[in-house]
Amino acid sequence: MQKPSIPFPFYANVHDLVANNDVLVLCCALTEETRYIISKDVMTALGKEGVIINVGHGALIDEKEMVRTTKIPTFNNMGAHC
Repeated sequence: MQKPSIPFPFYANVHDLVANNDVLVLCCALTEETRYIISKDVMTALGKEGVIINVGHGALIDEKEMVRTTKIPTFNNMGAHC
């Protein structure tokens, strides 16, 4: 929900947010609504130079798609922790 008193751009969804930014920091709880919130489409919108930092639970990112996406020549970087 957009709040007129906040002087920052509002994005109605994650896809629009990453299409207009270079860095995405995830620090949200894992729920049914947030599971795989970062999908292949979101990673593609973020682009080759984009960075995702996930300090939340790993399942916020669709990890299978992340691995597939990094095999595409336009996506050449991935960092993960175990």
